[in-house]
Amino acid sequence: MSAIKRARKLAMTGGYEVVLEPTLTISQLEELKSWYGAELQGREDVGSPALVKSSLSGRVLQLIEDRILCLEGKGPDIQ
Repeated sequence: MSAIKRARKLAMTGGYEVVLEPTLTISQLEELKSWYGAELQGREDVGSPALVKSSLSGRVLQLIEDRILCLEGKGPDIQ
């Protein structure tokens, strides 16, 4: 099961919002935040955290997915 609940492109800036499943730990969320230079916001409407970045670059959603799997010990280590 994916740790990404949903992702959407931000029309105004070309960035993205990635809503994550609420199963990630605070330390995992902080690592993702620092790794991607994104803001971490709470989405009370869905009870989940969200990574928000104002500009989108290439394969970033797949990279976030891969990084989450790595943090959960389910994927290859990414350097």
